[in-house]
Amino acid sequence: MYGSGSLASNAALALQLNAHSCTREQAQAEGLVNEIHLKETELERLNGLWRKLESSNMEMNTASNSFG
Repeated sequence: MYGSGSLASNAALALQLNAHSCTREQAQAEGLVNEIHLKETELERLNGLWRKLESSNMEMNTASNSFG
């Protein structure tokens, strides 16, 4: 049979498991936030390169049109 001490220890264990689960989920969430930030930084870098390429292409088109 189970005594009242067993119920208390089960409740304490449940609280510990819940806290551990929340901590793990928080760590996963923080990891996702960091990953999203890295992706945003990479996207900004690629957008900058794309704009430079488009600008360069427009300059080349303008130059070739002035000779054509």
